[in-house]
Amino acid sequence: MTEGVENDSEIHAALLLYKANALRRLNLKEAARDILTKTLRRKKNRSDDLLRALWYDRALVYEDLGQHKRARSELEKPCPLQAVLCRSPGL
Repeated sequence: MTEGVENDSEIHAALLLYKANALRRLNLKEAARDILTKTLRRKKNRSDDLLRALWYDRALVYEDLGQHKRARSELEKPCPLQAVLCRSPGL
């Protein structure tokens, strides 16, 4: 179903998120990590909710791989909108 899907749009990115989630559940953790990393390379025109889900799933994969510091850093990443709001004057 996801064979040949590229990271061209937000919908494609969501499909890749589901694929990575399935691979993680099948204990193919490195493959799941690679898909999530590739998907996260493109952040433009991606919703904050989708980015948070991608970072969260990659954190779960890092936890499964025993990379606890990397997992924590994934959970601490601000979303683009959050970063813009933090730089706004008066906040």
